[in-house]
Amino acid sequence: MKPRDYPAAYLASDATAVRLERTYFRLLRAELMLFLAASSVGILGAFPRIGLTRQLAIAAVIFVVGAFSILWRMRKRRFEQKWFQYRAVAESIKTATWRYMMEAPPFDTETNVEAKFLATLDAIQLDRLGMASPEPRDQITDFMREVRKHSFEESKDVYSRERLVDQETWYAKKSAWNRQLAARWSTFTLATQALAIALALLRAFYPMIPLSPVSFLMTVASSMLAWTQARRHEDLVEPYAVAAQELRELRSLLPKLTGVASFRKFVSDVEESISREHTKWLARRSIEALDINSS
Repeated sequence: MKPRDYPAAYLASDATAVRLERTYFRLLRAELMLFLAASSVGILGAFPRIGLTRQLAIAAVIFVVGAFSILWRMRKRRFEQKWFQYRAVAESIKTATWRYMMEAPPFDTETNVEAKFLATLDAIQLDRLGMASPEPRDQITDFMREVRKHSFEESKDVYSRERLVDQETWYAKKSAWNRQLAARWSTFTLATQALAIALALLRAFYPMIPLSPVSFLMTVASSMLAWTQARRHEDLVEPYAVAAQELRELRSLLPKLTGVASFRKFVSDVEESISREHTKWLARRSIEALDINSS
């Protein structure tokens, strides 16, 4: 199922969530780089013979002020919280869309079903964003109407291929991707810390060494740790792997369904399971964002 086959409200929420996520991490990267720049300037300041002590001090102040300005903007504009909200809206709309196409509750009747679906979209957006779609145009696509008219077997095939396999593949790939990056960043951080310890010991035995980049290396390690905590690579490995396994097990039950009623209930249960996973993700990210902002 292509993105354009989903309601316009999904496309708008998804695009906004992606933009806010990129903005948040772009600003976080800039903030950390400015702190690193300020730390590196401090190392150069250890050499008074270069004759730029005052200029370096001014540069360090500028870098630190710039970093704190970015931090203030991130908290003021609440990019992270807004990203969570729009992502939650997009995933809730996707769940409602599949319920509608598979004629699962509450869209298992033909009586005012399109009006009910549009009302559901409005309720989702009002609950999360405090606003609804300005108009119903393009909210129910031709593809959605076509799939809703499919036979029982065709609907089972579409749901298995376009929903279950798609979600299962996404979670499995994300779990592997986060595992790889978690290991990589952990290795970088530990290596940097080990180097800082080695240089600190060297300076202790040879105090005549004029330069000691230990503080800079610890700043680098702290920055990498802050980045990995924001990306949450290690924390997402297990939940995503479990979600992929659960979807794989649910998909194995699909061929055993022989009636329309049991299939509709199956779709409803699966979408409820997917919604719970998204809710847990949102809760985890929101709690962490609250902890960071209150610190």
